[in-house]
Amino acid sequence: MEVADSLRNLCIILGDEGNWTESEAIAREVLAMRRELLGPEHPWVASALTDLAWAVGAGTNLVEAETLEREALAMRQRLLGADHPDVAISLYLLGDRMRQQGELSQALPILSAARSIQRKVLG
Repeated sequence: MEVADSLRNLCIILGDEGNWTESEAIAREVLAMRRELLGPEHPWVASALTDLAWAVGAGTNLVEAETLEREALAMRQRLLGADHPDVAISLYLLGDRMRQQGELSQALPILSAARSIQRKVLG
């Protein structure tokens, strides 16, 4: 698991440097490793999906990024429950991804749901 975590850090550094092709490749590798080590349903797998969506979306593949965000959200909802802070993060990321694609009317209720969870959790 430590190798996957180190690769995740490298993925983020490469993305921050603008090297999205390499960042995406490493994010895919981390996702595969986590699925192999933890099984297909685990919170860290959901996080790896989110990281991959970040790298893919920055490379302008917004449709695939949205699909990955949806997969991460569904997994987090199943594993963590509807009101978990990580579900709020996934909702926010999905809503923002939809906003990036100009789907404003569809993004608004998703972003509102994220805000609702944050208010409930944070007070």
